Amino acid sequence: MKFTHISFALVAVLSVSCKKVYEVNPNVEPKPAKLSVFNACTDCGAVSFYLGTKKFLDKDIDFMTELGYQDSPTNKMELSFSAKGSTTTMAKKEITLSEQGNYTAFVAGTKANPSIMVYNDDLSKPSPKFAHIRFANFMAENKGLHLYVKGQSTPLFSQTGFAGVQTFEAITPGSNYTFVVKDASNDSLLFQLDKISIATGKIYTLVAKGSLTGTGNQKASLSLITNK
Repeated sequence: MKFTHISFALVAVLSVSCKKVYEVNPNVEPKPAKLSVFNACTDCGAVSFYLGTKKFLDKDIDFMTELGYQDSPTNKMELSFSAKGSTTTMAKKEITLSEQGNYTAFVAGTKANPSIMVYNDDLSKPSPKFAHIRFANFMAENKGLHLYVKGQSTPLFSQTGFAGVQTFEAITPGSNYTFVVKDASNDSLLFQLDKISIATGKIYTLVAKGSLTGTGNQKASLSLITNK
C-alpha cells in the first residue's frame, strides 16, 4: 500500500510540474497584426482614418493612396474615417485582427454611401520565378468586372462585383503588361492600364476605382498597389 501511495504522489507531482512547464503565460503580450489602409472612396477626397480614437500614422490619406502595413493591436476595436479636417464620422466598422495577420482596410463607396471593407492579405512568398497578383473592384457603379491580360481570351479574374477582392494568383514577371477591365455582363471594354512591370517575388493588387461618369481623378480607371 505504501508503494501505491508513493506512486499516486509521484504522479500528482509530475502532473503539477508538467502543467507549470506547458502553461501559457497570461502576461505575454500578443504579437501585433499588420494593417494597411487604402482610400478608394470615389468622391470623398482626402480622409482621416482612425483605429479607435487614434489617427492612423497621424496622416491624411488622399484618394487612391495607400498607407502601408503598420503594427496594429489584436484586441477588438473600431475602425472609422472622416473627411480631412472634419470630426464627423463618415463610416465605421468593428473588427478583431488576428495575431500576426496581414490586412488591408479599404475606404470605399461614395460620400452618399461610404463604407470600410477589411480583407485578409496572404503575403506568402511567391514560388521562384513568379509574382502574386489579385484584383479588387471599388468602382462606384455596382457592376461586375472581368480583368484580362491584353492578348488573352480568358479573364485572369472574372465576375468581380463591387467590393469584391479576389485571392492572389501567380503571374509570370514581365516589363510590358497591359491589364484590361471589361464589363462582365457583355464583355465590353471599360478601361485599361498600360506598360506595367511585374517583378519576380513581388505581391500586387490591381484596384478598379472611380466612376464611369466621373472626371479627373474620379474617372473610372485601374491602379496598381505593391503589397510587398
